[in-house]
Amino acid sequence: MKIELINKIDLMQDVWKLSRPYLHKEDLPSNEDLIKMNLPINQFKRVALHITSSILFRDLLFTFRPINVWARSNRTIKFNKDNIKLAYDEINRIYPNSSKVTKKLEADLDKVIDRVNSGEKQDYVKKSLPLLTETEFCIDIDYRQLVNILYTFELHCKPLHDVFLISLFESNSDIISRAEYDTYKKVDLFSRVSLTEADYSLTSDFTSCGDMFAIRTRIRANLMAQFIRQHSSTIKNELWNAVDNNLGKVALLNCDISLYQVAYILESQLRNLTSTRTCWFSQFDKEDDSSWSYILKDVVSNMTEMEFLAQLPCGGDCNKCSIEGDMVPRIKHTEVNPPCPILIENPYIIDQRFEEYKSDSTIMNKWRLCKPYINYNADNKYNKIYSELNMESGTNVYMENNKMDV
Repeated sequence: MKIELINKIDLMQDVWKLSRPYLHKEDLPSNEDLIKMNLPINQFKRVALHITSSILFRDLLFTFRPINVWARSNRTIKFNKDNIKLAYDEINRIYPNSSKVTKKLEADLDKVIDRVNSGEKQDYVKKSLPLLTETEFCIDIDYRQLVNILYTFELHCKPLHDVFLISLFESNSDIISRAEYDTYKKVDLFSRVSLTEADYSLTSDFTSCGDMFAIRTRIRANLMAQFIRQHSSTIKNELWNAVDNNLGKVALLNCDISLYQVAYILESQLRNLTSTRTCWFSQFDKEDDSSWSYILKDVVSNMTEMEFLAQLPCGGDCNKCSIEGDMVPRIKHTEVNPPCPILIENPYIIDQRFEEYKSDSTIMNKWRLCKPYINYNADNKYNKIYSELNMESGTNVYMENNKMDV
C-alpha cells in the first residue's frame, strides 16, 4: 500500500476563535486539547490522499460516510502485466509466508490478462480480477473520521488495518503521527457499514418510508465501488460482514463475488441517481448484478421514451451534455467505449454499442427505443471527427452506411 499526501488543511484554531472571539491568543486551547474534545470542530482538520491499495481495501474504505472519493477507472488502462498488479504487502499481511496463495493469485491475474489479449471485452473480463489486485484512488476526509475508520479496521479487519497504519506512519508527508492518532477518541463504525438483521429483513428491493427509500440489492464486486461511493446516501455493505467473519476466505475471491448492499436514500436523490446511471457512460449493458440496469430496471421500465430522455442529465439535448469532457477520448478513439449518440447526434452509435457488447438490459433497450428521437447531424463537430476516424480505420458501419436511413 502506498499513500501520498495531496493536501492537508487544519482550520480548528481559526474556527475556535470565531466561536470565542473574546479570548486572547494565549488563552486558546492547543490542537491537542481540541482533538480531545471529540467535537465537530475536529472535522475542520482534513486531508486529501492518493492511495494505491487492493480493490478489497478500497471497497471497504469507500463504504464509510462522510468521505469524498474518486477512483481510477479500469476502462482507462489496458490490462497487461505492467498496469495490473497484485497488492503484495496486503497479501503477505493476510497470509504470512504463504507462497501457495501468492502463486494462486498470480495465476488468476494472468488468466484475466490472457483473456483480454485473446480479444474478450475488458469491461466484462474485469469482474474476474482478484480482490487483491492493486488499484488507485483519491480520498478527502476529516481526521475525526479517518481515525474512526482506522479503529474499525483494527477491530474487524486487522491485517488491512496494520498495512494502512504502517503506510500512514511511514509516509514522509507527515499525514498523522502515532502520538496524534492516540490522542483521538475512537468509535467503532462497524454497525454503520455492515448489514444488520434489520437490513436483511427488508421485504422488497425498494422499500419506501415517506420520501426515503431503502434500496436492497445484490451487486458483484466489479460494480461495488460505483454503487457505494454515492455521497448522498448511507451505504451498508455485506463485504464488511464477510471480512469480519473470515477475511482469509474472502480475500482469495475475485470481483465476480456477489454481495448484498443496502442504500438509504431520499426520493430526490434516487431520481438523481437514476438520471446519472442511465446516462450513456454508465455500466448498464447486462441485466445481471454487475450492471446498473439490474438495480434500476424497475424504476426505468415504466418510463416512456420521452420521459427517459427528459430525465437524463442532458435532458436529451446535445448542447447540455455534462460529460462532454469524458466523451472526447471516446470520440478520438483513445478510449475503447463508443461516445454518446446524443452528444455527437448519431443514433447509430446505439446499434454499435448493442452489437459490440451484446446488450440485453432494460436500460439499453430503452436507449434503443429512443433511437428515432435522436436526429442524425452530419455537421455536428464531434460526429465529423468520429466518422472520419472510423473511415480511416475501416470501421464505419454505423455512420456512412446508415445515412440513407435517416
